[in-house]
Amino acid sequence: MSLSRRNFLGLLRGGRTESAAKAPTPGTGKRASLAGLLRTLDARGPLPGGMAAGTMRSNGNCTACGACAKACATGALTLTGDSVRTLTFTPALCVACGACVKVCLPSVLSLSPASLESLAASPRVLFRGDTGTCKRCRAKTAALDENGLCPVCARKLHMLNDAS
Repeated sequence: MSLSRRNFLGLLRGGRTESAAKAPTPGTGKRASLAGLLRTLDARGPLPGGMAAGTMRSNGNCTACGACAKACATGALTLTGDSVRTLTFTPALCVACGACVKVCLPSVLSLSPASLESLAASPRVLFRGDTGTCKRCRAKTAALDENGLCPVCARKLHMLNDAS
């Protein structure tokens, strides 16, 4: 079974196609469905194993919220740990869709075309840091201010104080 480029892009946009509904998918969930559909694509020539489509860069201001890892359909970005969180990028799994960059609120991540360094199949650590819990919303973050608040709560309280 094959999947056309148009049907594949429609699936990424959130639509369902006839061939997508018939495609065999091991497991359940969006990641398993996308992985199954990627295997059904017809290719013009052999693609070397572990060939990366893009490389991810981080500017170092990560809050370790995990939104990028949740948005990554292929598992190229993973966030592990509880008190010390580690954001890891595996270039061989990246399809350069840009979903992680769009959901990153502090704009920490940037996607660039594949380079020689991205051809390595080994995962690369983008961020590793201690996390704390926000006193107001109880979210785990690596960016607590001097009052023990996450950036979102600090901004909300600042806006409330300015309004009064």
